[in-house]
Amino acid sequence: MGVGDGLRAPSSGEESPWKLLLSGSKVRVLSCRTHQADKHWHPAPRTLENHFLLYTLSGRYAARVGGKTVAGGPGTFLLISPGQTHRLGPGAPGALPRNVAVHFQVSDALGIPARQLFPKPVWVAPEPSAWGSRLRALESLMDQRHAIADQMGELLLRSLFIDLRAAGHRLAFGSSCGDPRIARSLAHLHAQPGRTPTVGELAREARLGELQFRRLFVKELGATPKEFLDRLRLGAAAELLLKTGLRVKEIAHRAGFPDEHHFQKRFKRVYGSTPGDFRLRPWD
Repeated sequence: MGVGDGLRAPSSGEESPWKLLLSGSKVRVLSCRTHQADKHWHPAPRTLENHFLLYTLSGRYAARVGGKTVAGGPGTFLLISPGQTHRLGPGAPGALPRNVAVHFQVSDALGIPARQLFPKPVWVAPEPSAWGSRLRALESLMDQRHAIADQMGELLLRSLFIDLRAAGHRLAFGSSCGDPRIARSLAHLHAQPGRTPTVGELAREARLGELQFRRLFVKELGATPKEFLDRLRLGAAAELLLKTGLRVKEIAHRAGFPDEHHFQKRFKRVYGSTPGDFRLRPWD
């Protein structure tokens, strides 16, 4: 099935998120790498702040995601949402997987991150051989830091979402925030890239007292304002690590951390590796 071929109209219950995903959203690919597992491939559990897509070219894997064990083989996609703790490993003796790993971010028109796209974590890919070739082509462009890599990455993921939706997979995309007051504060935050506002400033933008703002923020987003801001800074740093050759010290400064030591410590706690190791092997 090609992109959009046989696309059935979404049901009334899915119409709003469908429109959000295809028109009002922003999709950014952070990295795309092929990884051949070896006999020592037993990564530690980790929790990421971006979406993680694994496409299996050969072999088999097993994954523990959100307390459940899932498995996949050639021609399958595994999608892990931000905040989901997961652990990957071989799925069968003598069948070590070769995977394409894609890290990406999705947000709505206000820049508010999406927590989940599809409720089901593993699917058989539409046109398996074609998707393998497409992802390898994207990897090549990103390795060369080609000017069209970002645009191709966005178009490729959007076409994948369309193909999956057309194949009958239910869509769960939606903004992480439903309260307009918190949405206003987040819009204010995303309108000023590179600057970290205070919690008091965000509370004033939401027209709430700080205590009420903190409580509502945690209710809507599952994290305190400080934790959320920290995640945004780490996400920005991860993107700079994968897309630029800047020194770690410069990236820490650009992402708003007070010093490199503090940045290294926070980054390793969230991503499970040092910034230098993450730059070389983001799929581990």
